[in-house]
Amino acid sequence: MSEEGKTDSQKAKIPFKFVFGVLLVVGGLYLGRHYEVRLDDKKGIVVTRRVADGKDSPSPQKQPPQNEKQPSAVTPTEGVLPMTTFTIATWDLSPLDFEKMADATRAQRIAEVMAQFDLTAVQGLIRTALPLNELVRRMNTDGKKFAYVIPKNLGNMPESAAFLFNTAVVKYDPEKTYELESSVLSSRPLVSSFCTVAPPQEQAFTFNLINVKISDNRKEAESQILGAIFRQVRDGDQAEDDVILLGNFGVPVAQAESLRSVPYLAVVHENLPTSINGIYSTENIAFDKLRTIEYVGGVQTVDLIKRFNLNLGDAKRMTEHLPLSAKFSVFEAGSSGK
Repeated sequence: MSEEGKTDSQKAKIPFKFVFGVLLVVGGLYLGRHYEVRLDDKKGIVVTRRVADGKDSPSPQKQPPQNEKQPSAVTPTEGVLPMTTFTIATWDLSPLDFEKMADATRAQRIAEVMAQFDLTAVQGLIRTALPLNELVRRMNTDGKKFAYVIPKNLGNMPESAAFLFNTAVVKYDPEKTYELESSVLSSRPLVSSFCTVAPPQEQAFTFNLINVKISDNRKEAESQILGAIFRQVRDGDQAEDDVILLGNFGVPVAQAESLRSVPYLAVVHENLPTSINGIYSTENIAFDKLRTIEYVGGVQTVDLIKRFNLNLGDAKRMTEHLPLSAKFSVFEAGSSGK
């Protein structure tokens, strides 16, 4: 057949020997690369697969155990960092009685605000702990564990102080909880020793709180012994380096001469309005600035009118005073946690 008479497929036909030769070469290269061929006296020709050296063949990915949850690549792990600060607050709820807590809406609002603080000094408790029972019940509905501290002889005075605290954050020492006797004050200050629970015991911040309320009717006389109260607790039989005086001081700190006379005494604010009407600045937190260096700032009040969209009259039926709070380290100064 002439070249012109051949079909295209016939023209492109490759000799079988050529194809077989190519396959033989390629197969030999693959076999030599991935397999080892050796002659064994007993078994004859033995073919074994070569072990990858890690350069040509990627190592298989390590698989997690069947029930192990892998961490998300985009969501930070929650709860890894320990708590480093906590909040101490003071709130004059006078009068904290049956009538105030009988209004469910009002009681719920107070509980909602109180639950945002780790430890609160409350003033104005009237005769019985039942209002505190209702507050704690409402504060713990979402699984929190708040409790309260009251004087051993609650009811002996027309008004008493109390502490409400989150037991997951701080604990108190019942053996170091007592009222201060005073012939000048209308309401006895309540003293209690607390410490934080998150750090190891040797690193936990331990401190004494003095919960005070100065009577509006006797503020000129009563405010003049605030300094003496601070010294009495700081230098007494149950002396503690970290002593914090908080509550309703009756007057702005600039007018509290007895406090100003205590060396190195510091307050968290000088003239921040702490009343519902924004006029008075009587709630405060004071401590020795050379000893209580665990204070870290974060001072604020809660504007109840804006928080709950109230008019002035409704807000005053909750309380005449704004809650005041500040932050402290959970670690004792000088410990390895600082």
